[in-house]
Amino acid sequence: MITVAQADALAQRAHGDDRNDSGVRLIDHVRSVAARMVHDPDPYAVLAALLHDTVEKSSMTWDDLRSAGADERLIALVDALTERDVEPEHEYLSRAAADPLTLRIKRADITDKLDLRELGTLTAEARRTMEARAQHRLALLEEMARRHAAAP
Repeated sequence: MITVAQADALAQRAHGDDRNDSGVRLIDHVRSVAARMVHDPDPYAVLAALLHDTVEKSSMTWDDLRSAGADERLIALVDALTERDVEPEHEYLSRAAADPLTLRIKRADITDKLDLRELGTLTAEARRTMEARAQHRLALLEEMARRHAAAP
């Protein structure tokens, strides 16, 4: 298993100074999500949180993650948190909700997007739009989690 320092360096390499739609550096976002996971009992929680956007939002590949020392469990966790192009939102969130750890990380990810620090650079209209989207995703994630919990 890679260390937290190695995962952080890998995330830094993947994201550099790239920014999300609200102007927040992606590395700051993934570090914030990881900080929300620091007390999680699963030793993969912080690692997966740091790497959750690497393949989705950078040029990093699955082979790059493996070459850097990510084991198959970490790859599977990051994969569950990676939204595919043209993938229906409910399929993506259902996959993230299927595993208890990825569910916790995805909750932290969406919650971080609702943080006023991240929304601060947006216009009032853009902020309302982003907040509404995050609230919608969080509600859909919780619905998917309930469905997985109720499945035989």
